[in-house]
Amino acid sequence: MEVEPEILKLSYPDGAKDAETLMVDPISKDIFILTKRDSLNILYKTTQEAFESKEAVLEKVMELPFTMSVAGDISVDGKEILIKNYFTVYYWKRNVNETIAQALARDPLILPYKPEPQGEAISFHPNGKSYFTLSEKRFNIEPVLYRYNRK
Repeated sequence: MEVEPEILKLSYPDGAKDAETLMVDPISKDIFILTKRDSLNILYKTTQEAFESKEAVLEKVMELPFTMSVAGDISVDGKEILIKNYFTVYYWKRNVNETIAQALARDPLILPYKPEPQGEAISFHPNGKSYFTLSEKRFNIEPVLYRYNRK
């Protein structure tokens, strides 16, 4: 099966950035990109409607109080948010009628995480009862998929 992707050319309002975290809000449908190397990682967003014009300048939303973000996910129902760097998994519960930015403005909870050689992926299980992390291959260590079950 062949699929023709839609292309949206994005630019940052304040110059090029290094970013590895991409999240889509299932409630608002907004697209979020989180920078990696800034001393305070910066969250940017655009909308699904931006695909109609093929180009968009990202909107700066906020700075977050950590660095080296490498992955993030928003739960299927939009009520929970995960962001990780190489050492920590941050978690936010999103209240009803709250934006992603409003949720992320609160202090996160720190969830269990076993640091990996180069852990650069995180995702909620669709049922919301667990989350997964995965590393790239590094130092000849084969990647292992970790599942963290929540109570």
